[in-house]
Order: sequence, then C-alpha cells, then structure tokens
Amino acid sequence: MATFISRISTSPTIPSRSDPSTWCFAVKLWDTETAGEQTRPLVGSNTRVMTLQNGVDSVERLAPILGDDVTIGGATYIVTTIAKPGVIRHTGARAEVRCGRLDRRPDAVLAGYVQQMKAANIEITLTDHMLLDIWKKFVLLSGTSGITASTRQPLGVIRDDEDMRAFFYKLMHETIAVGRAAGVEFPPDFAAELDRWVASFPPTMRASMANDLEAGNRLELDWLAGKVVALGRKYGIATPAHEAVYAILKPYRMGRVK
Repeated sequence: MATFISRISTSPTIPSRSDPSTWCFAVKLWDTETAGEQTRPLVGSNTRVMTLQNGVDSVERLAPILGDDVTIGGATYIVTTIAKPGVIRHTGARAEVRCGRLDRRPDAVLAGYVQQMKAANIEITLTDHMLLDIWKKFVLLSGTSGITASTRQPLGVIRDDEDMRAFFYKLMHETIAVGRAAGVEFPPDFAAELDRWVASFPPTMRASMANDLEAGNRLELDWLAGKVVALGRKYGIATPAHEAVYAILKPYRMGRVK
C-alpha cells in the first residue's frame, strides 16, 4: 500500500475547457443525468467520457445526453474510503481500470488516450468485452454491497461465518442469473474467478454503500440491489435475497436527516 499526494483544485460545477479530451465520469448514480447535462457543453469531436460509476446502466443513461461516440463504458476495481475531506484512503491491494465501447467498435481516439494514461502509470486496460466486464463487477459489487451493508459487518467476518457467506454468494448468483437473462455470456470459469476475488479482499473491507450507510449518506441502493430486483421482475428471474436487502436498507436509502 502506498501514499500518493496530489494537489488539485475542485469546483461544485464543471469548469469550461478549450481542449476537452477524456473525462472520467464518477458521480453518484442519482446525479448521472444532471452531471451529464453539465458535461455536454464541454464535449468536442475528440472527447471521450468514460463512466466509472457503479451499476450496469450508466452508458445507456449518458449516451442520449452526450452521444454514442462520446460515451465509453468503464469499471474500476479499487477499495477506498474517504478518511476526511480531500483525503482518500486506499485500503486494498488492487487499483485497476477497464474501459471500452459497449458496441465493440474500434476507437483510435480512445486507444490513444488509454496509451497516455498507461504512460502516466495508471493501470488501465482497453477491452473489447466491456459489457461483460461491467456485469462481472456488478455481480461482485451487488454481493459485497448487499451483504456488508445489510449485516453491518466487514467482509472478513462474513467470509468466516457459514450463514452470512452463503447469503453473500446467493446475492451474487442471483445477479448472474439476471445477467444471463439479459443476454450476458459469463465465462465457464467465472465462479472460480469470483472465489479468487472474494478471497483477495482484506478482512476489513466494506463496500462503499456500507460506508455511506454508516456515515448517514444517501445510498445507491436503487441502482444496486434495486436494479437486480427490477431486472429480475423484467425477465422473470426470482431474486429473493436482493429483495430482502432492498427491504432492509430501504429506510436508509435517502440518508440520515441532518
């Protein structure tokens, strides 16, 4: 684990730029359309907006606002917490970004930007299977967020408890079933890949939704467990574990009244 210090300026609005290139779009899911509209005036012919949000529908929500050519799918694999304003603590070993077009079209502009990021020592991969990568992360995140938030326990405790571990895996298997019904082709070895991911997390790991719950912040519940439930109903797939998580956390979805 390393410490990185970067001095940056921040703004509650998106500043204007004369030469826009790549934007990493990472707002909370309920702000997607609002932030997308704020981003639209900054989009040029060579701009690429890479959504690094949670969930599975960011691209389909952003593309009507920014355009299909501009909107790029992405997924990050990193565990962090906000230690205090302006200080992000990286609590895991992994820090990786995957990006690509959901329509799998070649994109020389995007490829050039990815090479520039690699030159800056950012661990990023341009993939032709971005939809699959988004869903693979969603399977893991829907499980970790649902179990760590609903039990208020870190992943180490959950892994070591037979009942909580079983519920954790039931959440992930329900998401896989929904993804398959939606047309996602998970590889045959995905179950083993999930096991490796689960084992690799530090025992103190809590998903961001669990951290937000503890802090009294608004939750991305509707786009995580709620999304699995909604897609399950759409495709006729039973999702009782996610329905339970949604019901348990629903009173807290808008955050604590401050």
